[in-house]
Amino acid sequence: MPTESLAYESVQAVRVTIVGRVQGIGARPTAARLAEKRGLAGSIANTPDGVLLELEGAAADLTAFLQEFRDALPAGAEIRELRCEACTPRGLIGFEIRGSSGGVARAAAVPQDQAACPRCLAEVRDASDRRHAYAFTSCTSCGPRYSILEAMPYDRSTTSMRDFFMCDTCAREYRVQNDTRYHSQINACPKCGPRLTLHDAAGRSVVVGDDALRGAVEALRLGKIVALLGVGGYQLLTDACSSKAVGRLRERKRRPVKPLALLLGTLAAAEQLTLLNDAERKLLQNPAGPIVVVRRRPDAPLAVEVAPGLSSVGVMLPTTPLHAVLCDQFSGPLICTSANLEGEPLIYQSAAAGSELHEIADVLLSHDRPVIRPVDDSVVRVIGGETCIIRLARGYAPHTLPPIPYDIPEPIVALGGEPHSAFALWNGYQAALGPHIGDLQSVAACARWCECLESTAELYGVDLSAARMVHDRHPDYFSTQWSRRFTGSESAQHHHAHIAAVLYEHAVWDRQVVGLAWDGTGYGDDGTIWGGECLCADVRDFRRIAWLRPFALLGGDAAIREPWRIAATLAYDALGPERTRRLRFGGVETSRLENMLTLMSRPRFSARTSSMGRLFDGIAALVLGTTTAAYEGRPAILLEESCDPSDDGSYAFRLNMTTGEIDWREVIAHVVEDVVKGTSPGAVAMRFHRAVADLAAELASRHPQLPLVTSGGVFQNKILGELLAARVVRRPAGWLRPTSIPPGDGGLAVGQLAIAAARAAARKGLVTKCV
Repeated sequence: MPTESLAYESVQAVRVTIVGRVQGIGARPTAARLAEKRGLAGSIANTPDGVLLELEGAAADLTAFLQEFRDALPAGAEIRELRCEACTPRGLIGFEIRGSSGGVARAAAVPQDQAACPRCLAEVRDASDRRHAYAFTSCTSCGPRYSILEAMPYDRSTTSMRDFFMCDTCAREYRVQNDTRYHSQINACPKCGPRLTLHDAAGRSVVVGDDALRGAVEALRLGKIVALLGVGGYQLLTDACSSKAVGRLRERKRRPVKPLALLLGTLAAAEQLTLLNDAERKLLQNPAGPIVVVRRRPDAPLAVEVAPGLSSVGVMLPTTPLHAVLCDQFSGPLICTSANLEGEPLIYQSAAAGSELHEIADVLLSHDRPVIRPVDDSVVRVIGGETCIIRLARGYAPHTLPPIPYDIPEPIVALGGEPHSAFALWNGYQAALGPHIGDLQSVAACARWCECLESTAELYGVDLSAARMVHDRHPDYFSTQWSRRFTGSESAQHHHAHIAAVLYEHAVWDRQVVGLAWDGTGYGDDGTIWGGECLCADVRDFRRIAWLRPFALLGGDAAIREPWRIAATLAYDALGPERTRRLRFGGVETSRLENMLTLMSRPRFSARTSSMGRLFDGIAALVLGTTTAAYEGRPAILLEESCDPSDDGSYAFRLNMTTGEIDWREVIAHVVEDVVKGTSPGAVAMRFHRAVADLAAELASRHPQLPLVTSGGVFQNKILGELLAARVVRRPAGWLRPTSIPPGDGGLAVGQLAIAAARAAARKGLVTKCV
């Protein structure tokens, strides 16, 4: 806990070290204003450990300053530790914001990108303001941070703004204490700051400045695709109400059905197109500026190609003044999606954008402020009143994790998993989860992963050659193979890491829990694919106590792409070959089904899985006739979408705690029976979701003395999450779920880091410093 309890009756000078999210958030200007108010002399500076504050003055004023400072900090600041040390007065005069020292983030939290604040947006929209329509308007409370950062501590000289020298007016704002841009490190205006350039598809400059902005808006009105250089990289924009424009974007991006996000100019515009609750409104206005998955209004005039087959849609408000001005001038909803071919890394460098995007975009709206660290848009949704982070990226990353409660000076690097890759690290002073990088299925994506890991390690002062690497146990993951170049690397079981991640987030280092780790794929200790696991676990170790009855994945990964194969396997095991032959499976050819039946009779030729995620895929194929999956998870998403909450029926799994097997065959039999007799798909889908929630509650009830932990990609399901909440939220031992990290593989590295730290502590005989 922060230490602020020193008595200052006779102390005339103090040195204060502040650790937490206090750089790039306005802490130094706040301290300067408060010091002047209290008549205190001294200085403040960013350091590798956070902020160093030196104060001299009357004892009562020193005490009042420390009491008021925390509440005076801007929204988004977070003090994790405040250490006060009495020192000898030196007769200082005045208060000074000093230059920074160091070059790495030792204990100081790396600042995150912040969406444009209401005050800056108001200036941009004011025709009489000198920053009217200026795309790079910012202040001490908002603007890019992480994405333009070259090194720590955070100062203009360590960002890509260092080559832009402030004009006299901006410099005066920077020096005046009562100005909103007092000591704003990225302060700029049209006279001295970055400027826009519009390029054609070949990368040739067409127009600059305001003309570039007007040219981009005109292109959007003509149904063209604009590649815009945003905070963390290029984004693709087009008219969200034009089926032709959205269809063209999908074709060029090679993204046939995966949902596309909407960019809307104001909260009022979002209200017109979507059905928002209070929690979703709050998230849309969060300084992180995430994409929020919400319900679309049935009469919203959006192209059906925006999110085919779904009643939900991802929505974001302007994250920069550039986005706001574009929205205002276009006067309609825009598609805003990552500028890359599907499966390839985000494009972020202006010099290469022309050659890399010329087959996708019609025009490019770029600028001369380089992006140093590429970062995609974050994606969140509200489940049972809690925030569920689907993709942790811009605005949330890098995410500073709670302190590791052991004295471990050696660095640890956790490499995460696949396909939703993100890494985490511990540098001996602090731990952080890096941003979403994405699927590692191409050479370019793997190269980007390596670049991001190396640059992030340098930012935090981690020597990779001296760090302990911890990786997933899947032998074919790129990160697993990459780690083999280092001596002393170790592995963590996938589903144990999911549970350990939640324990780390909630600072539970010394208790056993009952953990449900439900996802699509995770390498099991028996060589099969796990994913429907009930574990008795703590941070360091686990025991598998229950799991879904294993079933075959006919064709391996082909079964994920063609979920009717999973449905056929489930029916074969539950009903036998003859009844399986009579099922339609979405019109699959009889010959293909017969081939699958032959493989089912020879189980040694197929991989086996206990995956809950794959069970959802199979149910979707049985209920909805889903034969193919355009992307992983789509069958389960469609099943969730189809649920009819008005149906109160359910199915039941059979749990054998003697063997540990969770038998789904009776569920399959009832699902098939209902489908055959014509029960609505919405009712069948709802009954299945209710059965899964009942199963989770039953597994928790078998261990009433243990807290329940849920994690894994299956728990991104809103229907399931809310059904489960109604069943377990009041259990005496408690329920822990991820709220600041993703439940899917994007949060896996957090668990790997916790496991490695707990093992290292056990080897050294260490005990926790805090509980």
